[in-house]
Order: sequence, then C-alpha cells, then structure tokens
Amino acid sequence: MIAASGLTDELPAVPGLAERWGRSVLHCPYCHGWEVRGQRLAVLATTPMQLHQAQLIRQWSDRLTFFCADAGELSAESIQRLESRGVVVDPTPVVEVTGEPGAVNAVVLEDGRSVAVDAIFTAGAHIPRDHYLRGLDLDREETPVGSFLKVDAMGTTSHDRIWAAGNVANPMATVPMSMAMGSFAGAAANSALVTEEFDLAEAGQNK
Repeated sequence: MIAASGLTDELPAVPGLAERWGRSVLHCPYCHGWEVRGQRLAVLATTPMQLHQAQLIRQWSDRLTFFCADAGELSAESIQRLESRGVVVDPTPVVEVTGEPGAVNAVVLEDGRSVAVDAIFTAGAHIPRDHYLRGLDLDREETPVGSFLKVDAMGTTSHDRIWAAGNVANPMATVPMSMAMGSFAGAAANSALVTEEFDLAEAGQNK
C-alpha cells in the first residue's frame, strides 16, 4: 500500500476565513507570495511560529500588518524587529473577515476597528488523513506542526509493505516535493514486489 492521502488544514474559527482559503486567505509565502506582491497584506497568527512567517511575507510587500493575538507573548525585541521594517504589529484579536466571495477587503477587530487588507496569510492545524492506518500501529514522529507517519527517504514506514508519500507523511512538502516522494515510494514498492517474485520463484525451484 502507498498512502498518499494528504492532510486537512483546520483553520482558526474566524467567520469569513475558511470560505476564502486558497484564494485570498493563504498559507505559504513561497507558494502564493508572488501573486499578492505589493498589496495590503496581513498575517493572522495562530502560533508563535508565525513570527517567522511575518518576516517572510515582508519580502512581498511593505504594507503588512501582523495580527499577533494568538502568537503567544512576544518580546519587545521581536516587536521592534518587525517594526524596524515597517510591519504594523496589532495585538487585537480578529473576529471577522469581510469581502466579496473569494476575496478579502478587510478584517474586523474585537475593538470594532476595520483594517483594509487584500490578502491574509495564516496557518491552520495540520491533521494528516491517516485514520485508516491507525490500527496498524505504524511508527510516528513529532514535528513542529503535529504527529505524522515516520518514513525513510523512500517513503517506507515501519511496516515493510506500507509506504507513505506527500503531506500525509511530510506536512511541509509542496506539490513538486510530494510528487517526487510519490515517485520514490512507487519505485520502492515495485522493487519490493519484484524481489518477492524472484524469491518465491527461486524457493520453488529449490524444493
């Protein structure tokens, strides 16, 4: 079996956010930064890791607001670092995203303010779609974004007849990376089957 069932992004429960996922609500500056370059951008933090994401997004626009309510406690040094490049750091929670279907034009804050934005970067919880494998007790490893199947360079799991490729095993893999992982896993599975056929044939001859 080759598991290549991906993952689910569980987004923050902010009205209007999930409906725009993949269009004007984005997650990766490398995947989507070019398309929104120079626009009014926002980073809606869900974890402390997004302090780094805000620095990456600043490459694409000098009009960036970092909504840090859920980023944990930020040090004065971290805030100063962002502000040194013109990033607006706003600790007020975001309570709604507004705009035409698929598009963002503003975020509404808990204090009633509305901040105009054209695109939002955020990060959901990464939930691997591997529930159908749970009864096999495969080895897992803890990553910065959750528990995922443990695989080697060829996608081999702790079971010698199960491989995993793409985001079901690597939450950070892009589409090209996932395709490459699938190619390796396919080659490994095919090699295992070929070896088994020769082993069985040889064993039959030696009887």
